[in-house]
Amino acid sequence: MNLIKLGGSALTIKGSLPRVRRKVLEALAAELSPFQGDLCLVHGGGSFGHPLALAYGLHRGLRGDDGLMGFAEVQRRMRDLNGQVLDALHASGVPAVSVPPAPLVRMRGGELESLSVDPFREALEAGLVPVTFGDVALDAVQGAAICSGDDLMVHLARALRPNLALFVADVEGIVGPGGDVLEVIRREVPDLAWREPAEDVTGGMRAKVQCMLDIARDGSRCLLVSGLVPGRVQAILEGQRVPATEVRWS
Repeated sequence: MNLIKLGGSALTIKGSLPRVRRKVLEALAAELSPFQGDLCLVHGGGSFGHPLALAYGLHRGLRGDDGLMGFAEVQRRMRDLNGQVLDALHASGVPAVSVPPAPLVRMRGGELESLSVDPFREALEAGLVPVTFGDVALDAVQGAAICSGDDLMVHLARALRPNLALFVADVEGIVGPGGDVLEVIRREVPDLAWREPAEDVTGGMRAKVQCMLDIARDGSRCLLVSGLVPGRVQAILEGQRVPATEVRWS
């Protein structure tokens, strides 16, 4: 099966206002449609989640009444984005169903400790396409934490054992010191000039690569590809070679 993360950077327009890249979302939904028989999706938050979570400091915990309202608003916005993702998938004939993560995760000290995967397995067995997403969730130590889509990918990959774990972003791949996209990164990650957006509350590209290494170590093929270039995602799912970065454990 294929486990795919539709990054918030690809699905949404960066900024303080929550805005979807409508044409990109619709194109990605169409590219995924032929593979719906064995597909599990995760999507990020982008401008729907990161700026507000940062403004309320939810990545550091839950503080005061303002924090409570921030927590509630981020969850509302993420469900709004999730609904728009489902709408696009449905329009392309994909029987996608929402699996919100907050009731299924256990967070402790900002870390995703466990994820209940039964709802995902049951949806897949029924022929449906489960769609979950990065979100804020209650945390046993600090009150609240960010449950990132990348961390969800790690836990889902460990449970579902996909043949392919594909991360779809707004970049061609991981850029090396010479400015070219690296075709392969192994566990000896090169010393790259990581440029992280200030509003990212999930660790940025460095954390993403670590999650990809964790998935690759468990045996799944793991790639990062641009979702802004039409046809790239479908080409990879068809087994073609396109500009992308593969992350390997060995």
